[in-house]
Amino acid sequence: MATRFKITQSKEDIIATGGIAMVGALLNDNRGLARVDKMTTDRIKKGWISNSGIIKSVVGLFTLARTDFADIELFRDELAFRLALELERVPSEETLRQRLDLIAKLNSRQTLLDYAMRDLLRKVESFGTVKIGKHKLIPLDIDVAALLNPGCKKEGIARTYHQIDGYAPIFAYLGSEGYMLANELRIGSQHSENGAVEFLRRCLEQVKAMKIDLRQIVVRVDSGHDDRKFIKVLDEYGVKFIVKRNHRKEPRERYLELGKQYGEKQPSRDGKNVWHYSWGNVPVDKSAELFESEEESMRGTMTMVVAATERLTNAKTGEVFLFPEIEIDSWWTNIDCTEEECIAGYHDHGTSEQFHCELKTDMNIEKLPSGKFATNALILNIAALAFNCLRIMGQRFLNKPQLLHREYKVARRRLRSVMQDLIYIACKVVMKHAGYIWLSFGRGNPHYRIFKDLYARC
Repeated sequence: MATRFKITQSKEDIIATGGIAMVGALLNDNRGLARVDKMTTDRIKKGWISNSGIIKSVVGLFTLARTDFADIELFRDELAFRLALELERVPSEETLRQRLDLIAKLNSRQTLLDYAMRDLLRKVESFGTVKIGKHKLIPLDIDVAALLNPGCKKEGIARTYHQIDGYAPIFAYLGSEGYMLANELRIGSQHSENGAVEFLRRCLEQVKAMKIDLRQIVVRVDSGHDDRKFIKVLDEYGVKFIVKRNHRKEPRERYLELGKQYGEKQPSRDGKNVWHYSWGNVPVDKSAELFESEEESMRGTMTMVVAATERLTNAKTGEVFLFPEIEIDSWWTNIDCTEEECIAGYHDHGTSEQFHCELKTDMNIEKLPSGKFATNALILNIAALAFNCLRIMGQRFLNKPQLLHREYKVARRRLRSVMQDLIYIACKVVMKHAGYIWLSFGRGNPHYRIFKDLYARC
């Protein structure tokens, strides 16, 4: 006989998103959000929901991977959502739209939440390091990633480097564990170099304000930021760096020739030759013709590392090329390390692509909800707060394997997994005296013990 269920509705307050309590615990004492409350516009009236209340409401939605303004209506009558985030009341969809537009006017330089971000990141126990040569360094990865919105008429949407309409924001991630330090929304057609120096200063000032020794930082960027002014700022702040060079119209054949003469040949497949060399093992008179006079003056402060590749045959078909294919990659660095260590250190920079993916796919931040550029810029800043709340929860989760009776063989917990295990967690809300609210978890919930421990530490 087939099992039959009877469907009824309980009078008890049961929620599917108990993890919002932990998000609130990470945010409710944030002094940076309190500072935003002191800022106002003429149209924000007395008695309205506070600025921080609006921001925390959006953070709450984003940690649930809900990005539409209309999604807030699902939580208007949910007591746990309001109490967890310490909201005067949960805003309506229309209130959320209007207030974000008003708060966005306070965010003209997209720095309104920088203080709040610093305060949140102070809760991070370890950002994670990378080893380059003899140095253990905290990576600061800066990268542009397109938010694709084809067929969309929102303000600031333009043709991106993907040849698809969208935005082209710039992001900065701190540490090997991937905490978002800052972001800046930009129109889709903006070149990565435009405004990059100012964004770099903003990021390094954030790190300084967090009392992190800048000498322990390594900034890694791609060739879109190979700019003399950018590198001068890196030198000014005394940070280590690996900057992918933009070869522009430099002769590839000359680089290959220098590699054959002075480089060290690397193991590779038949039909492919690879040489690594650096500025130090190439005589100055042999290399000077490659560089502009402006770069010439910087040669004492950094090294150029080169990987010269010559392909004689097709790797898939074995076909012999009529003319060899030449590929040149090179990097500026001020780190005392071998060519191989520098190249490996830069390739690790590619991990930031995973962080972009978590933001866009796991949190569903590909298509920003407003039609106004300034409001979407604010929303992307708020998304960074939600991103880091989830990251903090995930990394603390990994550090407590004894509570789970298993070990995770990963360095980072993907944000989607954090949502599944710690945000979308069912529990019963029980009102008690003395100001306490109990969240009662099911007897068979495998994450009860880890949740209880993590909440106590928040």
